[in-house]
Amino acid sequence: MQTLITTRLKDTTRTLLLQRLARCYSGDKSDWSLFYQPRQERANMATRYHLVYPALAYYALLQEQPGLADELRPKLDTMYRSLLDPRCWTYWHTYQRAYGNKVWLRRIVA
Repeated sequence: MQTLITTRLKDTTRTLLLQRLARCYSGDKSDWSLFYQPRQERANMATRYHLVYPALAYYALLQEQPGLADELRPKLDTMYRSLLDPRCWTYWHTYQRAYGNKVWLRRIVA
């Protein structure tokens, strides 16, 4: 009985999460309006984490259910394209200009 309840809860939760993620990552571009809007684009509040962690969750789901590949692949493609958006990386350049530590920047790029 407990296993059946746990399985149903897991399936319901997974369905709801996939629906929520589908709103953000369906289409050619991510829907930035649905993302958390940090006051400062840096550290663990950066936009890139809204792309990387759900992509990791999709990957784990694909390992468990390979049949979902056709459904999830377009969303993963959208996530990867979104990672190239300047919004995800501009703060590195802002930070570097503010502190002027070119050695530090070279370590990140290398």
